[in-house]
Amino acid sequence: MDRDLFSRIGILAVLLTAFTLPFFSLRNRARAEEGKVVLRYLTYETGKEQQELVNEIVRRFEAKHPNVKVEVEFNSNARKKLYVDLASGSAPDVFYSVSDDIPRMAARGVIMNQSPLAKKEGITFEGYFPKTVKGLEWNDDLYAFPIHYSTDVLFYNKKLFDEAGLEYPNDNWTWDDYVSAAKKLTKRDNNGDVEVFGTTLPDTNLAIAANGGSQFSGDYQRSTIANPAAEEAIRKLLDLRDTYKVAPSPEQLQDTSTTKLFTTGRVAMMPGRTYMVIDFNKSITDWEYDVALVPPMKKRAVRLAVGGTCIASRSPHPKEAWEFAKFYGSETGGLEILGSQKNCVPAVKRLAYSPKYFLQGPPKNNRIFVDSIEDAVILTPPIVNCTEYMTRIRDPIFDQVLRGTMPIATGLKQIQADTNKLLREG
Repeated sequence: MDRDLFSRIGILAVLLTAFTLPFFSLRNRARAEEGKVVLRYLTYETGKEQQELVNEIVRRFEAKHPNVKVEVEFNSNARKKLYVDLASGSAPDVFYSVSDDIPRMAARGVIMNQSPLAKKEGITFEGYFPKTVKGLEWNDDLYAFPIHYSTDVLFYNKKLFDEAGLEYPNDNWTWDDYVSAAKKLTKRDNNGDVEVFGTTLPDTNLAIAANGGSQFSGDYQRSTIANPAAEEAIRKLLDLRDTYKVAPSPEQLQDTSTTKLFTTGRVAMMPGRTYMVIDFNKSITDWEYDVALVPPMKKRAVRLAVGGTCIASRSPHPKEAWEFAKFYGSETGGLEILGSQKNCVPAVKRLAYSPKYFLQGPPKNNRIFVDSIEDAVILTPPIVNCTEYMTRIRDPIFDQVLRGTMPIATGLKQIQADTNKLLREG
């Protein structure tokens, strides 16, 4: 695979532009005749509830800005589509993005630096969680207006804990407590086949951080993932599945998913992410679930992801695009609408901690989602080739290691070597 995604899709972008630009040109001429500026907004948050809330945000924005028409594009493959659009010059004016993608786009100059705009208007983000702002920066400049964030938590089935006579997970749980509970919660039939798993596997990156392992040097100039703490962390994960047999194997997940196992009561604990609450609240009706912090191995670790609104550098309507991004992420605009949704935690503290918004249950202990930002860290590296690092190097090798087709030490050494080569090539 070539190292530069934008170069790889150049030919496709040209062909796509040839077919799409005439359409957009005709459409925009029609809108211009109506005397309105047309903004294209692209997002991959495509859930039914998400679409309803985004449409309501757009409706209220258009009511405040009658000279602007926002055309929303909901596309579950928007991240891939976006790179094509950016390369071809036909990118949407504004679009949803996450902290993982900011370094690549900012370094290539395809998204607008929003810091000068915010500074000009005296926007200080004082009421926002600082990490939501920092998470969308590149070289200390803001490239996406903060919307919300998500973290790791431990989901658990209270009914299964009650049946086993176990106390619910709490903040003082150690990794040994977690393993012990998983063993006691695992149920087998007379043939020894598992009917209920004690847990699913935590994320590999989370485990490495929780075991005190590093993946990069402090300046992100080289990979350091081939270290004893990282190897030990992955071994602890595999012990859950292969030694204690309290977590499902890839073969046992072949016709299902971890979330499906949890919603159907076939797994007692599941380390997961904030966005899962929406599905769980709809799917779980016969029993009660709750959340706790993910138990540490050697230290507390929480992965942080931040979502925000970017503006394409080549947008013909930068002023209107900024107004939309600003409204979407404002406390009295888009975030007031999104605050009642459990997809992610609002970036504004007041809404996040208000019982009228995100803290409405279930789950009962949902303040864990909000408070966990204190320990949360963005584990995806702020490097220009972050997307390629994750999709071509790290994740495929992790998959082989977790499937048992590659030794842990071999996999980590391969990730380190391939990553350092990627970093040298730039």
